[in-house]
Amino acid sequence: MRAKSTFEEPRRGIFRPAARGFRRDQTGTSAIEFAILAAPFFAFLLLILELAIVYLIGQALENATQESARLVRTGQAETFSLQSFAKNVCDRMTALPNCEKNLRVDVRIVPDFKTAAGLPTPTVDGKDRFRFDTGRGNDIVLVRTYYDWSGSPALPALIKFGIGERAAVTAANTYTLNSAAVFRNEPFS
Repeated sequence: MRAKSTFEEPRRGIFRPAARGFRRDQTGTSAIEFAILAAPFFAFLLLILELAIVYLIGQALENATQESARLVRTGQAETFSLQSFAKNVCDRMTALPNCEKNLRVDVRIVPDFKTAAGLPTPTVDGKDRFRFDTGRGNDIVLVRTYYDWSGSPALPALIKFGIGERAAVTAANTYTLNSAAVFRNEPFS
């Protein structure tokens, strides 16, 4: 009789002992434990997925705002209207549903950089006070964009924990993501 080599592994499946134990268990505790733990696990998994989507949209909004602000900085947006500038921002944010409907843009001249940091949101008493003034050469301009994203009702806690001031949660479970760029126009006049 030939001796077995010490390098040979027995051919057993990794999950075979666990599956045998699960089949022999007639009390159903394993199934009950799985049912108890599965719902929170999958809910948490979906919340993480949605939070990742919100971060992705926030980053897309940030990039689109910076790229569109470059048009203002160089004087190329002088002929734009508020709607055409918003369309330009949306064109740079790919694959977002109802972008032009959910996007609000505010472009205004500010006296200095310090003032730009302290300006409140251009919504006062429920009324939007958005402007579109690209200014002239050497003016300091503030470009702000706001995108309303409808999310799940369970996400506000994760949003407040993870994103902080970049997103505001409204009563209708809509998260307003925002981005801003402040700069001095190039001397194009």
